[in-house]
Amino acid sequence: MNLTVSSKSNFTSRAPRGASKTVILVIVGLVAAAGAAGAYWWFRGRSSESRALAQKLPGGMSGVGGIDVGKITHGPWVQQILDKPIVTSSLEKAKTQFGVDVMAMKAIVGGVKVKDNTLHALYLVTGGLDRAKIEPLLKGFTDSDVEVAGKVLRKSSMLTSLMNSGASGEFPGLFGRKRARKSRRSAEGETTAEGKPAALDAEGKPLAGAAPDGEKKDAAKDADAEPKKPTMPKFAELAIGFIDDNTFAVGSVELLESYAKGEGASSDDKTLKLLDDVDKDAVLYGVGSLETVIDAAKMFLPAEAMKSVEEWKKATMVGWMTLDTSVGLVLQFKFETEDHAKQVEGMVKPLLTMGEQFFDKLPAGSKPPTLERKGSTVEARVSVALPDPKSLPF
Repeated sequence: MNLTVSSKSNFTSRAPRGASKTVILVIVGLVAAAGAAGAYWWFRGRSSESRALAQKLPGGMSGVGGIDVGKITHGPWVQQILDKPIVTSSLEKAKTQFGVDVMAMKAIVGGVKVKDNTLHALYLVTGGLDRAKIEPLLKGFTDSDVEVAGKVLRKSSMLTSLMNSGASGEFPGLFGRKRARKSRRSAEGETTAEGKPAALDAEGKPLAGAAPDGEKKDAAKDADAEPKKPTMPKFAELAIGFIDDNTFAVGSVELLESYAKGEGASSDDKTLKLLDDVDKDAVLYGVGSLETVIDAAKMFLPAEAMKSVEEWKKATMVGWMTLDTSVGLVLQFKFETEDHAKQVEGMVKPLLTMGEQFFDKLPAGSKPPTLERKGSTVEARVSVALPDPKSLPF
């Protein structure tokens, strides 16, 4: 890739007053759209800009997702709402004030990998971004310059904290720690005149040969403390900026370096090969291994509940969305064995039966969810008809 060194002076001008918070929301919105997990859109007929870009991501990703923005904005349904005043004014404001020309954007892709118990992310946006307008605004929520393959980007502790807010392991353990402390107090019993715990018999008398206070506390702690739940890996520090005039990037320095140097994945990369299973008409998609998802679930679910899904770690997931006059969603799981697929089929089918009343209320022209198993593959589909653009209340 032909890279030119970017001067640090690009980031020295101050952001317009009041613009920083709005720009943060714009950037975080782009990142969220590319990631997780999160969403999948597109219009038929055009080549997939995002999948071509995704093939350039570094290898070893746990999951990869993308949005072909051009397919969405140039699709027949979206084209019919572009002349509505609220849409026109919003697009114009994004372009003139923040340098984001949605109609000229091509693709958003993102990927995440786990290395040494740390999440490394990389998100790329191509087309429609005015570098001259956006770079000065980055100063409002970034900390310092960082050089990436000869390019000067900006570190952002704020963006890193936002990404890590959902990966914190503190919330699941808050109540557990309180219960553990209460249990330890009960186990320690009464206290002596000096305020130290006393070992008492059934009549309230001190027990002969009772263990020293310190040993007693340790034993109570070991016996009553709840099992420690695993915590979600934290994101590596994120850098943000333009890799070239046409590509805006957010990611860990390690992955940004690999991408900028053209160190893409090999042709047999397991995650990127899953892109071959995505429908050619998809506008939004996500692929990856279930291992990271299952490991994350351990934070919230009891160990007993996780036993049945531990064996699914080597399964893969492929999901996509199509967009024309309806939104079509497809989710495929490929398991190692047919027995695993049957387990999932047995778990999901009752849920579809329970939701039949809701499915009857879908807009006319919609197709209710279906579940089909072929060997070790389980596929779910649903199609929801979009309203007539003329009927929208704006």
